Amino acid sequence: MKFKYSNNELSEYINQFYSYFEDGYKFEEFLKYYLEKLGFTEVVVTKRSGDGGIDLSAVRTTVGVFGNENYFIQAKRYKLSSTIPPEKIRALRGSINSYGKCVFITTAKVCDRTKEDALHFDPLKPVIVIDGKELVTNCIENEIGFVYNPEFSSRAMDSIMNITPNINAENNTDSVEKWITANDIRARIISIPKFIMEKISEDTNEVNVVINGDDSFSLSVCRPRNYLAKVTSIFKKYHLADEEGTAFPVKAKWYYTDTIHIDFITEN
Repeated sequence: MKFKYSNNELSEYINQFYSYFEDGYKFEEFLKYYLEKLGFTEVVVTKRSGDGGIDLSAVRTTVGVFGNENYFIQAKRYKLSSTIPPEKIRALRGSINSYGKCVFITTAKVCDRTKEDALHFDPLKPVIVIDGKELVTNCIENEIGFVYNPEFSSRAMDSIMNITPNINAENNTDSVEKWITANDIRARIISIPKFIMEKISEDTNEVNVVINGDDSFSLSVCRPRNYLAKVTSIFKKYHLADEEGTAFPVKAKWYYTDTIHIDFITEN
């Protein structure tokens, strides 16, 4: 839906948006929801230290033989009056050693020179920059935290934040959401999220998997395609496939200790 508003109104929306988040951590949690709404998967808010400036990671599925692309996101909750210099973007680019795309998202202003520098300073490692104006405009158009008029809605934002998982600081584990897809079910496999696969030792061929906190299974890990095998008993027990071969995909939350935990999410 397209909305009409003046530049002054947009500035006020950005200030309301910025003021809603009590700190940068809450802003990161919101961006997890935001990125998922844009079609990213395996969106993870990283730990709050030792992340090299990376606040979130995500995966975006591409078409055909190109597979999936990894994204590394830095989030900066800055006032609208702030302006991001090119050095901030260059520092982010320098902190990425892994293969993937960099994204810089802020509530502040980013001048055209900085955006140009982000894309062309190192053509082999361009950085996608989303400033406060672009972020809020996109949220308005997708009705993320804004309701018709448009009008910034704390109630709508509360609804978003209440369903956005936090880092589980108590037992120091992160979670990621990923669908068990129809293709997985038909192939009698379960694709393992990249985030989980990175935590499994390379010499591990078999793992314990706990479903919904109750049932434990011993499953094979197949590398390098990163999936769990011997999963037919799970599909039957949880009715993910019927006798005619119909597949019933399910969204799941994953986390890893010494065991893979998969909790199916029931959408209300």
